[in-house]
Amino acid sequence: MLARVHNKALHATRMLVRFCVSLRSILHKTGRRSRSRELGVSSGGKLINIVGKWRIKWMEMWDQDFVDLIEPGYFQFDKDGLGFFMFGAVEGQIDYRVTDDGARVEFSWSGNDDGRENSGRGWFQFQSAGSAKGKIFIHCGDESAVNIEFQA
Repeated sequence: MLARVHNKALHATRMLVRFCVSLRSILHKTGRRSRSRELGVSSGGKLINIVGKWRIKWMEMWDQDFVDLIEPGYFQFDKDGLGFFMFGAVEGQIDYRVTDDGARVEFSWSGNDDGRENSGRGWFQFQSAGSAKGKIFIHCGDESAVNIEFQA
């Protein structure tokens, strides 16, 4: 019974976050917000299009079973400078920027941690066209190093 209630609450939260992502996307398309570029530069100097889904391959604080608890953990970067991530019981909407030198993507996020509203920030440094290493911070909570890999 408790699991069913938790799943319904999680679903409702996801729907609300996706609604907010859609609303922000509409505001962007109407020209109310300007966004940064979606191209990054790897440590080898190669241009990287960060738009797409990046699978979480490793996290310092949690084992892979937790990362993939509900679905395989990921970060999704969309063209409009927004995105979404999920790992374990943590999920959130991303607002990202690629740094001026193109070497990093930095983001803030808002979402929930095991059903509790939360927020935070993070960053990724591009290693190659298909991998990045970074860190995610949960406001007033945990922080973890993260390795991600681009999913074709």
